[in-house]
Amino acid sequence: MVISKEAYFKRAERCADYDGIQAGIIIQRGDEVQEVEGNFMPAGWTLAGGWAKVYRKNLKYPIVAKVNLSEYDKGMSIWNVKKNTMIAKVAKVQALREAFTEELGGLYIEEEIGNVQPAQPTPANTK
Repeated sequence: MVISKEAYFKRAERCADYDGIQAGIIIQRGDEVQEVEGNFMPAGWTLAGGWAKVYRKNLKYPIVAKVNLSEYDKGMSIWNVKKNTMIAKVAKVQALREAFTEELGGLYIEEEIGNVQPAQPTPANTK
């Protein structure tokens, strides 16, 4: 099922164990790689991916997701102008899904699976 990023956050925030999220982009210049919080990339750097850490009150360590830009950027639509924002979004939802498997397992955002259309109501799924 394809849902919005906001739906992920709403479901996570309803969980008593949710304790926040940190996220950003992974940038590279030569052999140097940095994880930057937020989506700002200094001039002279290249975007390599995104990262996110989800904190749960009942776990000692955060759930971490790191994603490669090359796996998701197909050079279409909003990815052409907002690559930093889009790759950070993918990392956030992946970390949230791993942190809250019962609440978010099996749910994806469009950016993770390509250009798909949301399910249309049918008699079987409108009840």
